[in-house]
Amino acid sequence: RDGVRCELQVAVDLQRATVQSDEGTVVSDQAQIEAVQVNIANSHITAPADGRIGLRLVDQGNYVTPGDATGIAVIAEMQPISVLFSLPEDSLAQVLEQTHGNAGLKASLFDRNDTKQIAEGTLQTIDNQIDPTTGTVKLRAVFPNTDGVLYPNQFVNVHLLVRTLTGVSVLPNAAIQHGAPGTFVYQLNDDGTVSVKTVTLGPGNATVTQLLSGLAPGAKVVVDGVDRLKDGAKVSVPDNAAPVSGAAPAAGAAPAQPQAAGTGSPAAGAANSGNTPTANSGNASAASNDQAGSAGSGQAGEGTDAWGAGASHKHRHHRRDGGGNAGGGGNGGDSGASQ
Repeated sequence: RDGVRCELQVAVDLQRATVQSDEGTVVSDQAQIEAVQVNIANSHITAPADGRIGLRLVDQGNYVTPGDATGIAVIAEMQPISVLFSLPEDSLAQVLEQTHGNAGLKASLFDRNDTKQIAEGTLQTIDNQIDPTTGTVKLRAVFPNTDGVLYPNQFVNVHLLVRTLTGVSVLPNAAIQHGAPGTFVYQLNDDGTVSVKTVTLGPGNATVTQLLSGLAPGAKVVVDGVDRLKDGAKVSVPDNAAPVSGAAPAAGAAPAQPQAAGTGSPAAGAANSGNTPTANSGNASAASNDQAGSAGSGQAGEGTDAWGAGASHKHRHHRRDGGGNAGGGGNGGDSGASQ
């Protein structure tokens, strides 16, 4: 009996060893299956974020490896898109006064020529230090870009609204001159002559500037051909003169397009007869809900943020501006200069 029992025990032990071996084989096979599944999953590349994909960096048949610094393609996050721009330190106090150290001011984005508004956003961040080399401080504004109008590395102008002026008189910027008398304009008189009028200006925007003193609301001023005028020059006003864009004429003071009498070549792009160069005129006019600010230029670009030195200037929308890059992050190199 003992011999039979011993033989049975040996058989049981052999079967147990066989089972354990088979279980090990199953585990090993399962690991191989999982490894193959991982390889299959890795053969399908999923973008880590929404955005616009650029030109591919590899071609079919190229060998790529995980963690390759070159990568396969670059994705630019388009929504939202941010703008980094710089302001002169002299303008920082006005911005901080409105934000009390917090972001939230309205920011408007204009095209390269600073004539057409293309997007609206919000000031998000103000840097905590001034660059001693340039005397500027960096700011970041964010734009939803839901319509996709902003594009990486697109050159843009930023307008930051810091306060609103109401019931002020404004002048077309094209009429404002600088010379020996200081800041002046050519006023069109009732007798068809022009007079030099020294003016004092306030803030403004790209088209008009606040008039503090020197002219009465509704006064007619020359906005084109001023390089051919002098104090007392005789001009004539066509009957079909049109208002100047950006000026809100007061009642009874229709803008005009006078012709300056005298000799000389015609002003570029201005129709005239004979040798009399043309000069367009606009109005110094009373306007309500006018805003004052400054505009700056920069570049829109996802992944390449750059800061350009911006210099504020007077606007009707009281804004502070600077040059910079719009983008989703990174470090840049292009700079823009506001004016």
